[in-house]
Amino acid sequence: MHMALLCAHPPVLLTSTTNLVEIPGRETDTLSHFADLLGEEKPYFLIQPTWHFADAVKNDSYRAILTRALARHGPGHVIILTAEPEDAAVAHALGLDWWNVHHNALVDETVFTPTAVPKHFDALYNARFDAFKNHHLARLVDNLALVFSPAHSAEDAARVERMLTYAHFINGGATDPARYRRLSPRETAEAIGKARVGLCLSFVEGAMYASIEYLLCGVPVVSVANKGGRDAFADPAWWRVCEPTPEAVAQAVREMAARRIDPQMIANGVRRRIAPHRLRLVDLMRRIQQQAGVAPNWSTDWSFLRGEAFGGMLHQSFVDVMAALGRLRQGDRAGDGGLPQGNLKISAASSPP
Repeated sequence: MHMALLCAHPPVLLTSTTNLVEIPGRETDTLSHFADLLGEEKPYFLIQPTWHFADAVKNDSYRAILTRALARHGPGHVIILTAEPEDAAVAHALGLDWWNVHHNALVDETVFTPTAVPKHFDALYNARFDAFKNHHLARLVDNLALVFSPAHSAEDAARVERMLTYAHFINGGATDPARYRRLSPRETAEAIGKARVGLCLSFVEGAMYASIEYLLCGVPVVSVANKGGRDAFADPAWWRVCEPTPEAVAQAVREMAARRIDPQMIANGVRRRIAPHRLRLVDLMRRIQQQAGVAPNWSTDWSFLRGEAFGGMLHQSFVDVMAALGRLRQGDRAGDGGLPQGNLKISAASSPP
């Protein structure tokens, strides 16, 4: 699950809208369940939208879980980490606090980084084969490579395989589970580095980890206009938005590839844009500590958030989180990944821009 424990006293849980689900047969939801396991101590939830937030909260279940947590724990305990400006307005309308910390800013830049590998592909698209990813827009792109996860239907996989017969399927067979191989973050980064351009072709989704992975690897992007926040780190120097047609996408790829943009320039520019988001997360946690009357010493070492899941980020289960919480509460820091501790509180004060 996309979650990680940031602090033990009180518990601060970094999680996502994907995890806002009702638990079948339990008459409770994931946030309430986590709170119930804690006893008297109130948790604080830092929630990252994994889909365009304005659309996500149209879901009655999502909205009910958020408002239930707000009613139970009080203002400032449920904070949306925004990916685009509209997220703040939506959070405010729901009575939630918000903080401008884009979840793509936490992708592991020590894994996704420029390398000196030769360019083998004109473009690479890292996306599962669901229809909203619009693979059909890439059908005229020459020398196309595809990286994909198995999070799609067999029908969608077969559709893409028939449509893009000439593409290089990096993971193996799209429709044959026996030939499929999930790539690690490092293997994904290596594949990206072999491409001249990275593709982002959905109209609506979340902030799209693949978009920041391309950029941190020094690969420029061709995108269509999108809601969800992936363009937060866009710049005309390395990001081209084109019309949503196969012809326009193919032409944009040819033009962007021909520019031979310095990969290190892209990566350095994106890291500079990531830095303020990370500093705002540090600021948020240190404000929490200050208001609790303890020394503001929250860690700036990001290694505790690194793992082997999407973006080289840590993904934990409830069992993982509760085990880490138990270790920290017992003062056993062995294996805790440097997680900070302290008696923390979050206010509902206005968030920074």
